[in-house]
Amino acid sequence: MELFPVEAGLEASWLSIIDTALYNNEPESVDARRVIAELGTTCARESESLQRDFVLYHLDCEPYRKCIETPNLPMRRIATSSVAINIDSNGDVGVWTDYDPTLSGLPRLANSMEAFVVSLVKLLMIVIAASVVYVRAKRSTASSSWLFKHCIMIASNNTKAIQKHNTSFSLSEDRLIGALAFASRGIMAFYRMPSLYMDDQARVCVSELIATILSIVHWTMRYFCINANGEPPISLLGGSTAIIDSTSAVMMAFAEAPTLVVSIGKFDPTARLLTSILISLIVTMRCAFSASCCGVLWQNETNYQYKGVLFYGGVMWVLQSMALAVIIVDLFVTPSSYSMSRNVVGSLVPARILLFFALVCAGLPRLMATLRHILSSKEHVD
Repeated sequence: MELFPVEAGLEASWLSIIDTALYNNEPESVDARRVIAELGTTCARESESLQRDFVLYHLDCEPYRKCIETPNLPMRRIATSSVAINIDSNGDVGVWTDYDPTLSGLPRLANSMEAFVVSLVKLLMIVIAASVVYVRAKRSTASSSWLFKHCIMIASNNTKAIQKHNTSFSLSEDRLIGALAFASRGIMAFYRMPSLYMDDQARVCVSELIATILSIVHWTMRYFCINANGEPPISLLGGSTAIIDSTSAVMMAFAEAPTLVVSIGKFDPTARLLTSILISLIVTMRCAFSASCCGVLWQNETNYQYKGVLFYGGVMWVLQSMALAVIIVDLFVTPSSYSMSRNVVGSLVPARILLFFALVCAGLPRLMATLRHILSSKEHVD
């Protein structure tokens, strides 16, 4: 029996598949060819259940003299397992395998239907995030500088604080956007938890579940528990968490285990890079000014019950920013530093720190611009 034949690395040639569309059109036939190639033609021709597939395989491989006659074990068969090989002093070889679920997401291991469903899930998360950004961008509350100024005017009992809000946006629309955002975040956290837990990334799953619960409580308070007195719920308690929930859901959607790998030609690391930049530029700034907004209102509030609600809002925004730090470090900084410095001798900690601070610095110009807008007497949209 041949162990790990090199030719099996090019599977289409190894299985004598002339038209690669067979992978998508008839995945069952491809699976049958894999079994035949592993058994070898000598053994496979004796199997009655494989007669039809054996004839088709023989017709394709015989003209090129590529029919596989001896039994073999290709690497694909144990690609989702950890492998241990022992050779004792007598020359006897022992091979042990142990299934590792973190390897099940490697390229070309899933069948076409599974890959299609996963790609649809990723696309759905991107669409939800894009919808949140598009819909909320038309609201004045999307501007961190406007929201912070608004809170200052409310705290100082300025009558100009109640400004005109676009009534074309319904309350049900705001509720639906917020609910979709935190629902997608929670679903993706549960969906990725088994594989990420086995990949030693349990921290990001736990932090995401906690942050989702905080978002749900925050959403419930704004829409059902607080008497707004004419103020739209979307501007209460520092505003909506939809932008945080949707971007975190995108990060989790593209967090396929194993995360600590070198570049394998997939789009997932690039998607996590782009989402991390979005978080650095927009989302973290939102957390900072929303927490400050709750703090300004809390300091001047006389109603102790509502003061407790504002305190929860401020703490919630701080915890959300901590959850963002965890998801960026665990799903982007650590995997990227591992991939970039795989061949470098020594600790990877300096590379992680530098990459993290590079993301922080990327968001500083926008933060300074927002601070200038707050200090200005004119209205700005940032």
